[in-house]
Amino acid sequence: MSSFTPIILVGENLGLRHRHLNSVVTEAIQQCVPFQQIQDLPEQTPVDRLFKIDLASKLRNVDYILQNIKDEDMLYVSRALKAKWLLEQQHQDIINPKYLEENLYPHMVTTAVSKFKNWLYLHLKDPQRCEDFYIYYSESNFNYAIKFLGRCHVEFIISEAPNILEKLSPHHFKILCEKCPQVAKIYFDNILDNDELKEKFLDNHQGFYNSLKVVLKLDADIFFEITEKYFDNRYNRSLTKHIMAHHREKFEKKPELYASMLLNTRALAEYLSSEESKELVLKLVRATYLNRQIDYKYVEPLIMRLPIKERSAFKKLVFVEKTIGELVKAWPYDKPCLPSKKSYYFHVFEDRKPSEYNTCCMEDDFRCMLKKRKFGKYCARMDCYQIPRRTYLDKLFDEYRFFSFERALFELRKKIKKESSAQNRQYIMLVLVSKSGGQPELVAKLLQLLEQHCNEPTNVRATVVRSLVKRAAVWRLPQHSWDALLEFARGLGLDGSESEADCREGLHAVVIRSLLETGACEPAIREAFLKDFSNLDEYATNSEERKIVKQKLPELLLAAANAQSSPVKQVELLTSLLNMLQQYKADIGGSALIPAVAVLAKRDSSAAEGLLRRLFNAKIARKTLFREFFPLIQTDASYLNALRHDTSVLNVSTFIDLVERDEIRPEQFLRKMAIYFAESSGMTEHYITEMRQRILNNKSVGKSIARPLCILQGACLGYLVSLDSNNKSLKCLAAAIRANMYAGRPKLDINSTALSAAGAKAVANKVLVCPIADIDKYVHDLLTWKRTVRVALVLAERTGKEADAFITAATLRPTATLKAALKYFHSRPDFDPRVWDVFKQLIMNFNLSSEKHVHFRKALLKLDGIPLKIKPEYCELIFKALKKERCQDAIKILSNIEALLRDINENFIENLLLDFLQEFDPQTYKKNDRVTDTHLRMLVKCLLLCKSEEIQKSRFEILGTRFLQFLTVLCDKLGGDFFNVFKEVLINLQLNQVFLDDTYVSPLPVMENILSWMRHSLPIELNFDLYVRIHLSMMYFKSIRQGLKSQPDIFNNEKRKLSEGPSVVGYIFGRKIAREIKQLKESYFESAIDLYHNGIKGYFSEYFLYDDSKFKFMKAVIKGILEGSVADEARVALYLLENERYNLKHEDIKELYGIMKNIEDEKFRYFLFADVSENPLYC
Repeated sequence: MSSFTPIILVGENLGLRHRHLNSVVTEAIQQCVPFQQIQDLPEQTPVDRLFKIDLASKLRNVDYILQNIKDEDMLYVSRALKAKWLLEQQHQDIINPKYLEENLYPHMVTTAVSKFKNWLYLHLKDPQRCEDFYIYYSESNFNYAIKFLGRCHVEFIISEAPNILEKLSPHHFKILCEKCPQVAKIYFDNILDNDELKEKFLDNHQGFYNSLKVVLKLDADIFFEITEKYFDNRYNRSLTKHIMAHHREKFEKKPELYASMLLNTRALAEYLSSEESKELVLKLVRATYLNRQIDYKYVEPLIMRLPIKERSAFKKLVFVEKTIGELVKAWPYDKPCLPSKKSYYFHVFEDRKPSEYNTCCMEDDFRCMLKKRKFGKYCARMDCYQIPRRTYLDKLFDEYRFFSFERALFELRKKIKKESSAQNRQYIMLVLVSKSGGQPELVAKLLQLLEQHCNEPTNVRATVVRSLVKRAAVWRLPQHSWDALLEFARGLGLDGSESEADCREGLHAVVIRSLLETGACEPAIREAFLKDFSNLDEYATNSEERKIVKQKLPELLLAAANAQSSPVKQVELLTSLLNMLQQYKADIGGSALIPAVAVLAKRDSSAAEGLLRRLFNAKIARKTLFREFFPLIQTDASYLNALRHDTSVLNVSTFIDLVERDEIRPEQFLRKMAIYFAESSGMTEHYITEMRQRILNNKSVGKSIARPLCILQGACLGYLVSLDSNNKSLKCLAAAIRANMYAGRPKLDINSTALSAAGAKAVANKVLVCPIADIDKYVHDLLTWKRTVRVALVLAERTGKEADAFITAATLRPTATLKAALKYFHSRPDFDPRVWDVFKQLIMNFNLSSEKHVHFRKALLKLDGIPLKIKPEYCELIFKALKKERCQDAIKILSNIEALLRDINENFIENLLLDFLQEFDPQTYKKNDRVTDTHLRMLVKCLLLCKSEEIQKSRFEILGTRFLQFLTVLCDKLGGDFFNVFKEVLINLQLNQVFLDDTYVSPLPVMENILSWMRHSLPIELNFDLYVRIHLSMMYFKSIRQGLKSQPDIFNNEKRKLSEGPSVVGYIFGRKIAREIKQLKESYFESAIDLYHNGIKGYFSEYFLYDDSKFKFMKAVIKGILEGSVADEARVALYLLENERYNLKHEDIKELYGIMKNIEDEKFRYFLFADVSENPLYC
């Protein structure tokens, strides 16, 4: 028995020690030693525990495996989870959600729980058990539950899918579709009728489209049904090839759709014959219903499928003579279309939301842009508006685009003789190169022409040669044509000599031809090529050519590198070889490159450093070259590599120097060493001793050594006692060691250690991941020490007992408690009300004006995460607290108070507004003062938000009277600018929130009081528009309330209210407007209609924002005016229709004009038919 423990591993590297541990486990099994005897043996090193876990796993000892899964050390948890047999059917009584949540997880640290859950869904395959896990977690943790749903029975997935559609992300959607393609059909069958689902889909429709692609190979019918209905994204090349190879009938059924919107055109062309390509081009050109005009560029890949002799005639027929047959103007079948988005964003029944208060001007300042060096971006934006200039080359291409090569050669041969400009002659040659199409016989004819131009400038000839290489694959030319090309390219360096113009493509063509013919190049050509090396992968070589180049080019490079005497040149060549092997995805580790690099490293290690680093970072030949790697690459990965292969290269002093200078941050290296080299007087002890000795000799050592030391020695509190607490550097080092003690083993035992001795960070690292079963005990202990109060509050949230912890913490550390409470509210919508009570008590006694709390003030003003339940009271509380300290940040919360006005305490609002009215100084008022504007909006809304007449009357006496006095003062102070302010007041009188909610009393008394003030202060003769606006608001309110009574079935249904409500209210409103106009005519004069028109035009444009719901509303208003008119008051409807004619549908306009034609009033008919050209009935 003594032979098994303690285990002393032997071996010079990690691999040998792993094998030794495995052999001990095998030996114990062969000796049939009872596991209980092994389990009772003492453990001196981590290897002893690993031995027991491996043995228990082999012997399938469930109890011991579960015991280690509950351990706080993740090393043992991870090792125990290698026992995948726990998932077998006979252990179902343990591996089921109820048992795990009630008996196992409460005793596991949080990191272990996360790892176990991840392990569980990765390895559990049984459909029925996956179904149990899904059902258990579907309500509490859907993101975890969905991982199991993809492994359930198909029938269960189909039955469950309709219930979770709104929760599916594109990734979830893909997982389910891989198992059950019918999920895709279920999803898209529901998308039109489910608004929430539709919104979520439209927010990420590209993601769903990418996920849908997995359905193609599982159930093609579902895939095509969905894509043909909803998506107009082009498939990639591989998907197009699959469709044409296996589902060609889909394309043949709807060729225009697939060719123009779905398939990759180049890939599609590969599957079509010459005749099929012709027919498809004609179909596309005839289809005038397509979103774009079909030009040559669009269908060029299809035309390239035609025989060369037919291309020119066909292009001329289609694109020049336009002989294409009868045009098709409408889709012959439904085209793909995404579901329509929400038809309104500024609904007529929605009030404008106040923008968040901001003291800074948001408009771009051009001078500021210059100062901040953003002028470049401005110029870049302007560049997109520059119209590109067409060169002579562009004109030539367009002119000869539809000509055959022979005809183009015939005409351009004459044109080139007359051309005096060398550049224009170059353009002519380039057009001929393009027209040749790379056909050898046509290239030969072109080279005959080029022979007459061998005296052209070198830059012209170089450009033509480069184009020939790219377009015509000249290395395949017959010998006579090749000789003609070399003659034309004389002096361009194709023979390896110096060149006056850059023509690297020509040299590459020579190299490719040489490699294909002989496998080698002439020395001069080889030297020139190696000076500017290329992988030659940018050229259109075929598969056989590519295979030869891939074989011969590395040999050429390697031979050149071996022949080099200069290490620098050798490195350049080997680097090019490495680039090429990576480009061709060759086996680099087994290539001749590795021995060559090893030789170079021995010869000049500094020159080889770059190559070695690239190989090491790519994880290539780490075993073969580890002795070359290690001296140059001092990283955690290189040290671990040395540990795996040969520890003799390691030097502890060098290692500690690197750590001390913070040039290396070792993690895996030290962790492996601490486990497998932990024998007495072994490497781990040696490293610990040397680190401690370095600290002893250098008391100003940095904190960087703390974590490596902790990984090796664990929680060694006795060592901390030996450090000099009077030395500042050692004191900081001790704090860093305490903070990193969790990284090693043995682990900290805070049950037998005082909290102050362990340190706050060490305690936090320990308890924040503790099992749920231990939380209550730890919270109680943590609340006994001030430095761990915040840790206790965070920990208490895990069990839902945070309220008691906050109450206790408030007496110990009020500031920390307050900050913790704020974070708590942001993260917990289901907060405990008692925590809110603690927060309220603390905030009113907290000094927010202190400079040290400036960040906390900013955090208080972030209201997005505050639960709605307490948000109104929270705003009130924070405003009071900031106001009490005379803090300017208080005004930043005004817009939030305005948004929550209906829910905030009435007395608080009244006092806030009274303070504003009392403190307001008209002499300091500035135009567009946002603070004043916000208060004004709040005043108006406060007067309207009354649920009884008594409250309304009382509130107007308190606020309304002073508000009108305030308007009088403002009118005198601002003069003409006052009308902009007052128009905003009138806009805010139209509060849909009050109008649509009959629990609020009628706002008409408030409006009447403001109207009375207007009659006294604003003469109607000079301000008729303002009177029109307030009268219209009053009629709008009456129309809404009438609609609520007459159509309760519409307004009690939120969806119908938004869709049908505008038409109902608009029609009633229109009839009231007609009566209003009639009364105006009777009270004043006939031309009052024209004055009224100006006011009503401004009202509808400023009070109702551009939206689909507004267009419905306006149609109903116009219709109501027309049907309520008995004379020429219908002119207002005509004016409104003229204003809205570009927003309303043509059918709606036609309908309204039809009603107007039936009005017999002569004056109205005069205006109606005054301008026939503008009447849509005659357009």
